Amino acid sequence: MATALIEENLRPDGTIVHEELISGALGITYLVSNDEGGADTTVSSLDTFMIAMMLNPVVQREAQKSIDEVLQGERLPNLDDRPSLPFLDALFMEIQRWKPVVPGGIAHRSTHDDIYEGILIPKGTMIIFNVMAIMHNPDDFPNPEIFNPYRFLESDGDKHTLKKVENDPLNTAFGYGPRKRVYRICPGRHFATSWLWLEMSTILAIFDISPMIDAAGNDILPDLEYVPAVVSHPKPFQVSLKRRDNIGAVLAAADLI
Repeated sequence: MATALIEENLRPDGTIVHEELISGALGITYLVSNDEGGADTTVSSLDTFMIAMMLNPVVQREAQKSIDEVLQGERLPNLDDRPSLPFLDALFMEIQRWKPVVPGGIAHRSTHDDIYEGILIPKGTMIIFNVMAIMHNPDDFPNPEIFNPYRFLESDGDKHTLKKVENDPLNTAFGYGPRKRVYRICPGRHFATSWLWLEMSTILAIFDISPMIDAAGNDILPDLEYVPAVVSHPKPFQVSLKRRDNIGAVLAAADLI
């Protein structure tokens, strides 16, 4: 969007008024995409992560086991550990697939005539794609309503490696993916994925995540019906974070307690 607006402003009739309009349009877009409903994309992803871990304790324990095997109880995770933790990457991919942050996608505009599968898309066409439908297509993701990071893994006993998948949910979550050697993907993708991966791995290294318990001793489970918005997010929920028994010395060494 920014590129298209700036290129238009470079035309002979471009003026300072156009620059002010560009600034205003991009500012509004930023506010909408990062503060819609009081939750930005990062917070929405972390909320979904918490909910997924509450509802899938077996997956949580598997993720913690993989972290413990790499860190050996000596430190907290960092980005250098990422190649050694494919289960965490699969977990992140499934979070983006299961509950997409922007389920309706972000509108794009074609900059030239294009033909896709025999259909002409004229220059200037507004293109909107249904992220939720793509992420929950059972042909690509069997049993799409079930949270299952193993769908992105090849396993040999306790060893996991990432599968090469044709329909990578991160390409869908962060943009349109490649077409004619052009990538229409969020320029902040790598920063966002790295930051979220580090947050998730650190939380799993330090805490056990579980539902809160009511007065009758029953789990207080989150509502899986998300609030519809440009940036979708879950309704308010409660979660219990209990520090893991084996992490005290690591936190003390890092001056975190």
